Amino acid sequence: MTKIVISGHGKFSLGMLSACEMIFGKTEDISAIPFIQGDTIDDLKSKYKEAMNDDDEEYLFLIDLFSGTPYNAIAQLIMDKDNVDMVTGTNLPLVLEAVSKSNEKLDSIVKDLRDCSKDSIKIFSEEKNKTDIEETDEDISL
Repeated sequence: MTKIVISGHGKFSLGMLSACEMIFGKTEDISAIPFIQGDTIDDLKSKYKEAMNDDDEEYLFLIDLFSGTPYNAIAQLIMDKDNVDMVTGTNLPLVLEAVSKSNEKLDSIVKDLRDCSKDSIKIFSEEKNKTDIEETDEDISL
């Protein structure tokens, strides 16, 4: 089982956790650690250390932004840990995918998240154009 920790600027992580719980229900294996105004990097590191309370568990940190304070704080803590990884650019589809696979090994989840992230971003005008082209193709084949 991989424990999932969501973190990011402001109340980002709390919103992601709330949305995830609406879909999957509450679980003890996912938590949120917000980075609120006034927190220092040392404050965050302390919160992250507390979240990683079992050296035998695997942990996946889902972070909002590459190279921001939450990223830097966790990066400093996990540099020498094989049982912890971090993914940045977190959005709700990514969180849902991670939670749905939390019973898998950490390295497998991370690989799946890379693929999921590519499919989670859609641009309406491009999707609409695909539909228009598909409808035109169907009309031609009739």
